[in-house]
Amino acid sequence: MNPLRVIKDDKELYNYYRDSLRERSRVAISIQGASDEHRIQTENALQELLTAEMIKLAHDELRGRGVGNDLLDERGLRSSLEEVRLPERDRTILEAKVRRLARRMMMSQDDTEGGWDPGEGGRPKPSRPLPPLGMFEQHVGGPICICLSSSIPGTTLALDGVPRTPPPGSTSINMAIELAVDNFWGRMLSGDLLKLVIEPGAAFGIAPDQMQVGLASAVSWAKEIYAYNLCMGKLASVHQDEPNATPSFMLLMKECGGADTIVFAKPEFTGVWADVSNFEPTQFWPTFGGKRLTFTWLADPAKWW
Repeated sequence: MNPLRVIKDDKELYNYYRDSLRERSRVAISIQGASDEHRIQTENALQELLTAEMIKLAHDELRGRGVGNDLLDERGLRSSLEEVRLPERDRTILEAKVRRLARRMMMSQDDTEGGWDPGEGGRPKPSRPLPPLGMFEQHVGGPICICLSSSIPGTTLALDGVPRTPPPGSTSINMAIELAVDNFWGRMLSGDLLKLVIEPGAAFGIAPDQMQVGLASAVSWAKEIYAYNLCMGKLASVHQDEPNATPSFMLLMKECGGADTIVFAKPEFTGVWADVSNFEPTQFWPTFGGKRLTFTWLADPAKWW
């Protein structure tokens, strides 16, 4: 959204604020163990409910300052997960966790540990710091597990336009990837260039619910790609300290507690490791599931960011 906008009256002002809250409420959602139709329905419902709760909280704050209801439009906001095909108990728990996450996201970001909610029968807090705004996970009926996270390390890159199959006469897809970072001035390229070779996994014994990710490097600056779960944080990783044309591989699984995306990381000029970019989690498995990905880090000219 454009931060500067001409408005005609206070009604339009508060509508503009409501729309900005819709943008702010976007979260990463991972649902494993459900059919595609069920997953998409549940993802949409969870996002709509979180957005509605954040708008209602913001409006309550404005009402407390004397802003009238005639200026605060709440028409069409979702109030529950009633039509989502889950057991009633699971829906009730999810609704409560969504409302709690909404409150965390509307609060100041003082808690650097991320507002960790391990869910029922959860595991200990992960050793890697979690995103600062909060998250939750929930195991629901059957094998389904749901995780919401308000942020992911690095800048998210969409996977629109990535071919699903090699071109005729070829056994692989070759792609160029330029990593990006978000900073004070907006999104900009980080200066990192990678080559990606995508190969069907059947020839390597890779199942449709698996993925093999490898990293080679042509640069002297250390590099890492790590698997990331929205609720557990960092999982496995592949690492190169120096130029190495032979890739190191890791095997990822599409399952509860498995990888939701991968994160590209490198040290800054101070030697402190920084997360650069990640792939959009909702597109990650539909795009790369059942494949072998071989990344070669070719260029890293910019270390000042």
